[in-house]
Amino acid sequence: MAQGDAGAPQAVDLRAVARAFVEAWRLERRVRSLEDPRLAEGVRRLLGEFEAAGCRLEDPVGTRFVDGVTFEVIGDVPQGASLKVVETIRPAVYIGGQLQVPAQVIIGSEEG
Repeated sequence: MAQGDAGAPQAVDLRAVARAFVEAWRLERRVRSLEDPRLAEGVRRLLGEFEAAGCRLEDPVGTRFVDGVTFEVIGDVPQGASLKVVETIRPAVYIGGQLQVPAQVIIGSEEG
């Protein structure tokens, strides 16, 4: 834990850590198209540091959508029995095995 001026431990804001992890994930997705191996490696190392500290991302794109699963759905959910996550706006973040930030997703039909 971080030490304050008085030497007393201060709580770590896990949601802030989770938000920083998500921003590193977004950066990694953008860096892929730049074809800059040094930058890409630096971002991978940054993500690795989060993972080494007990953070885990879950990108649910492609998984079947089941009502009641912990997602924040952006937009309308289409009608139909076969639905899946077609885009991840924000992955879920777990720290120490506990969900800190649920995934934000767009749902679509498995057929289309």
